[in-house]
Amino acid sequence: RVAELTAEEATGLRAEVHGWLRRGVASRSALLDKLDLNGNGRVAAFELEQGLQRLRMDWRETGARTLLDLFLLLDTDARNELGVEEIAPADLWPAEESPAPQPRRPRQNHGRGGQGGRGRR
Repeated sequence: RVAELTAEEATGLRAEVHGWLRRGVASRSALLDKLDLNGNGRVAAFELEQGLQRLRMDWRETGARTLLDLFLLLDTDARNELGVEEIAPADLWPAEESPAPQPRRPRQNHGRGGQGGRGRR
């Protein structure tokens, strides 16, 4: 059980869990989208369970004895909900893997009249 772990053991296991969570998704925001089912910015125990199912991730792979143990391991502030930093610490994730899309510029015709560069005749 989580309560039986030393602080050092808990930190090590938490790091392993964060690595495991990273393997399941492409980006930090994708993970949060899958886990924060009600969109309130925090993840309750039932959301963690349902979100992991949606991601097809088996929490047993983490080495936790129960899903509640996994939840309590991640809930470092003991608020009974997981915040963003508890689920996906920013220092473990690159600043979003794909940059925000840039606005597209309208294509310029350059007087070709849409004829593949032949111009009008």
